[in-house]
Amino acid sequence: MATFKELDNIYNNVNTIIDELLFIHIKIDKKEKEKQNLHLQICELEKQLTNINILRLNKIKKLK
Repeated sequence: MATFKELDNIYNNVNTIIDELLFIHIKIDKKEKEKQNLHLQICELEKQLTNINILRLNKIKKLK
């Protein structure tokens, strides 16, 4: 039969593992949010480039 000290050590080890997993989860969430923000920035840049291209094409049409 396990002693109180052994059970206490197991409990503390499990809590340490849970804390580490929570920390890792927070880091993953942060990275995912950064990834989403980068995606939004890329989408905005694509939109701006499309608008610039439309303006360029309109300018070419006027010059012809």
